[in-house]
Amino acid sequence: MIFFACTAVCAHAQNDAASWAEKATTAFEAGRYTEAKTYFDQLIKKNPTLSAAYFNRAVCHILIAHGGNDDWETAIAGVSTEALRPAIADFSLAIKHEPSDADAYFGRAMSHKASGDWSQALADADKAAQINPQYRELASQLRTTRYTRWLWPAIFVIGGIFCVFGCVPLFNAIRQIAQAEKHANQE
Repeated sequence: MIFFACTAVCAHAQNDAASWAEKATTAFEAGRYTEAKTYFDQLIKKNPTLSAAYFNRAVCHILIAHGGNDDWETAIAGVSTEALRPAIADFSLAIKHEPSDADAYFGRAMSHKASGDWSQALADADKAAQINPQYRELASQLRTTRYTRWLWPAIFVIGGIFCVFGCVPLFNAIRQIAQAEKHANQE
């Protein structure tokens, strides 16, 4: 008798969680991200180890902070570091409950990249690539971006320094050579 009562309670809890999941998915697909986040909150209360709920709530944080852009991977670049903190926390909880979730590592990598934490972004991208080879290109792109995003400004700074300190002596040397040639031609 106790077994049947427990089974009924467990089935009700599962049905209740499934109901929250359905409501969250419907709201998310309709672009109602604040509403979807609320439903994911309820789903997490019902099932605190459900990795997908944390992942989807993280995406809701990003889309809400960006103003509702449907492509969270693009929207993430326009979100402030402060607004990314809850998303990073939720991606981390998704990873905690499902350590082999490459998508959660990817989401956290992109969030860290957008917030300027390149070392953590690279670590997460590498982990995502280790779990799922489809993310190898992401890890490679992040490495390239990390090192080249400062390359052009550095070239301009170095070029500017060279012009200030290097061009004057160079121009003086060219002028002296030109004057020496002019003087030699006059003789």
